[in-house]
Amino acid sequence: MLDDAWIVGAILSKQIRDIADDRDEWAAHSSRIAKNRDSWKEHAKSVELSRDEWKAYAQQLEQDRDGLVEFGNNLLANITQLQAHVAGLKHVVKSLQKIHPDSVVFSASDEISNEGKHFAVAELLYLKAYNQVLEKLGHAGKT
Repeated sequence: MLDDAWIVGAILSKQIRDIADDRDEWAAHSSRIAKNRDSWKEHAKSVELSRDEWKAYAQQLEQDRDGLVEFGNNLLANITQLQAHVAGLKHVVKSLQKIHPDSVVFSASDEISNEGKHFAVAELLYLKAYNQVLEKLGHAGKT
């Protein structure tokens, strides 16, 4: 009977060791899974932060685009107004030229353009004032 008890004890002892070994393996496996899970959580947080940064950057680009579109529209409106203003001034000059065809202002000067045409005195007066304004605004030499 002692032999049977000894055999049963040995078997139980082995089973207890096997269970303990299995428990240790599962504990190690569980620890690896927890570390892996934590690693993925950190990665997810960084991806989320990165996504949020990209979203903020995209929103900033949209605002910049909207600002540029508004700037472009305002610029086109200003150009249109200036074109209308120039057309009105040209009409005034043509009307004055019709009323005073022999005026010195509309006569040819001694200055010759790059195309070989004599500038009218009115053109020289215009160019002088135009260049003075450009120079004053810091755009000299860009005509």
